[in-house]
Amino acid sequence: MLFNDRLQEALHRAKRRGTQVALLFFDLDGFKQVNDTLGHPTGDRLLQWVAQVARGAIRDMDTVARLGGDEFAVLVEDIDTPVGAAAVAQRLLESLGQPFADGERQIATSASIGISLYPNDGLDPDTLFKAADMAMYRAKAGGRNRFEFFASDLGTTAAAIFTKTAWMRQALEHDGFVLHYQPTVRLQDG
Repeated sequence: MLFNDRLQEALHRAKRRGTQVALLFFDLDGFKQVNDTLGHPTGDRLLQWVAQVARGAIRDMDTVARLGGDEFAVLVEDIDTPVGAAAVAQRLLESLGQPFADGERQIATSASIGISLYPNDGLDPDTLFKAADMAMYRAKAGGRNRFEFFASDLGTTAAAIFTKTAWMRQALEHDGFVLHYQPTVRLQDG
């Protein structure tokens, strides 16, 4: 994958220079609804528009790539502080917040963006992608059309949820749950 190669090269340069790299991972809010209601050809045109808009919202030296479906990634090199990554994310949100004109139809668009930073959030592409993905889902949970930075508690929370889910699945398979009824009684009525 070309984007992963560019990300790996950027990480090597950042290590030599002592700079940071930001990975922004985003998808469109409500894209499935566009495909389901307006059809896949409209969804495909929307994705092409998103790629163009995203390209226009970043610096020439940065890279944007569609990863699949409605998921995109942006590689931002040579940033000094997280504020630089936040500025790029804000420009993306503003640009993608413009309606997409499909013929005479205007389609409202927005995105949720997760941001991970090298070296703070990971030292390799896989770790940075996982961190940015978790941050993106936090942005979606927080109301969409926003960005979130990765925070280490996201990884802890995800691991805890995974562990609890596995425990519950095992308990269900082995009849580990027992149903107890608790009557609701008001003191006045007995």
